[in-house]
Amino acid sequence: MKNVDFKTSNYFSWHVHAMAAGLVIIALVVFAKSILGGFAILLVCAIIFTTHYRLKIDFEKKEYRDYLWIFGLKDGKKYSFDALAYFFIKTNRVSQTMGLKAANTTVVKEVYDAYLKFSDDEKLHVISSNTKAKILKKLIPVAENLNIKILDYTDGEAKVIS
Repeated sequence: MKNVDFKTSNYFSWHVHAMAAGLVIIALVVFAKSILGGFAILLVCAIIFTTHYRLKIDFEKKEYRDYLWIFGLKDGKKYSFDALAYFFIKTNRVSQTMGLKAANTTVVKEVYDAYLKFSDDEKLHVISSNTKAKILKKLIPVAENLNIKILDYTDGEAKVIS
């Protein structure tokens, strides 16, 4: 079986990506005054847009690597495994407390998390999303390529998706 290497999530949030898009416009204006200044801003934007997490599975060496990708540089340890079992999806509640001096507000929402289960009872978090559809859109092609199933535990019982 061939090696698999795929993007799991962005390193920076969408807020930072939006800010970087604004910085691109500012960089174009700065280029008129200072080529070096404009280039520096564009370099920061390029780092923001391209930095993300990836998962590489090497079947020949029986290793996987969950790593951070920055301009082609990889930061992450390699771990060994016996075999892949399946992907599974479950829901988690995430709470965020926002406070002022006079009052606090707690926002609770449900998120979907996808994990890769190995044969040795180890599991690896792969993707989080606000919707199950986004996770499935990303996981189904990878699961088909790896020839493993996706189990859905969001309703409490395991349901095979693919």
